[in-house]
Amino acid sequence: MKVKTERLALASVFTTLIFIATRFFSIPVASGIVHPADGLILMSGAALGPRGAFAAAGVGSAMANILGAGGAQFAPASFILKGLIGFGAAIAVKKCKNNFQLLFAFSALEFIFLVCGYFLYFMLIFDLSAAISQLPFFFMIGAVGLAIGMAGIPAIKKLNLRGDLQ
Repeated sequence: MKVKTERLALASVFTTLIFIATRFFSIPVASGIVHPADGLILMSGAALGPRGAFAAAGVGSAMANILGAGGAQFAPASFILKGLIGFGAAIAVKKCKNNFQLLFAFSALEFIFLVCGYFLYFMLIFDLSAAISQLPFFFMIGAVGLAIGMAGIPAIKKLNLRGDLQ
């Protein structure tokens, strides 16, 4: 499999942006953080395709957790959940083409998946009451990411950065 240098560089840029946005631009809320990186994850899907977005989102988010944002205990969940959000965003962008309302609906479903994933992870490492207490913050995290991502995806399309990282 050949990876074009520019696609690899773009994936590296998105990984770095996701890391920086999570690590340095986060606002602590209860037991988690709100940050602009979830919007960048949606944009990475538009720019990198499913595999590239999974890698950029998963690695950038997990590294930010390991190095201080939110805590290393959340790195496994962040890698899987954020990676799957990037993967799903790429598929949604491809399938929805120019239908912004449908893209919004798919992206909102992705963040509902994220809320459910973090809820289950909290139950696993803490308990049910801790997971329930975090639900409003999980939804806030999803709403911020959705707003930023939906604002940024049209810009990614105009810049013609789309393509699958193979």
